[in-house]
Amino acid sequence: MIPRHPEYHDGGIIAATIEKIVEEITSEYHSGEKDASATNAAPMKFNSPPPPPPLFNLKAHEFLLMVLRTYSTFCTSSELLHLLSIRYHVPPPIDPEFQELWRQYMRVYIQARVYNALRNWLDQETP
Repeated sequence: MIPRHPEYHDGGIIAATIEKIVEEITSEYHSGEKDASATNAAPMKFNSPPPPPPLFNLKAHEFLLMVLRTYSTFCTSSELLHLLSIRYHVPPPIDPEFQELWRQYMRVYIQARVYNALRNWLDQETP
């Protein structure tokens, strides 16, 4: 059975759907270390802008490169591109209280991470 959420072991993902993998490589919450308890936590609520995540995270970058090297074993290029496109255009939260903060901060990080994934994918595919 494929898990609905990534399964973690020793800080690494051991099982996930391609949708969750794309969500992970384009996550706005890259802190470098992710533990299993964080995946079951309630959605983050904030009244002020969250601190920006690091713009470059080596562990997240290594995971991205690993996914780009191995994606062809579990999906096609078209499927990956489609999922990245969906992630780039992710809708804001339903709660109107958080929509503006999401537009100003979180959407920017998600879109930057999608751009980074596409750029790295093209770098790997072109000689």
